[in-house]
Amino acid sequence: MEIQFLRDVRDPDTKEILHHKGERYHCKTSVGDDYIERKAAEKVRYASYVDRLRAAATAPRQVHANDDSVAAPVLPVGFGIVKRVNGTREQWFIQEVTAAGSALIYEGVPAGCPASVVKKYQELNGADVDPAVAAEAARIAQCERHAAELANKEVEKKNYFRIFGGK
Repeated sequence: MEIQFLRDVRDPDTKEILHHKGERYHCKTSVGDDYIERKAAEKVRYASYVDRLRAAATAPRQVHANDDSVAAPVLPVGFGIVKRVNGTREQWFIQEVTAAGSALIYEGVPAGCPASVVKKYQELNGADVDPAVAAEAARIAQCERHAAELANKEVEKKNYFRIFGGK
């Protein structure tokens, strides 16, 4: 919904002007209805749907503290450290951002991770392990998980054919 303010609107706590008279504002319908009900604004009416689309395309995007829309952050490509909170416990992980923009979070140290990132990861998690040893351990753990997944798929396949017939 787009509204146009009929008077200046101030923040009740700080008395700072939030919106000026004559300003147009795109907002949720519930917010616009609240301003209209308080006689602080009126709904903007367009002659046609095309006029409304044209105005929306040329209007700058207004973002306020009470706006629910959030722009996704642009992450730098490469490896980094991220913190996740599980209940009251903080955990640090290694994150890799690909050129496509997807972020991969690793439980251990992935292959190809720079030694400086591995060292910081170990300091934050309180581990005193050589980065090369940690990378090898992570590679072994990943191989073990992969082997377990393959074995599980074989069991599922055998059970499927046992129940439904076939091979």
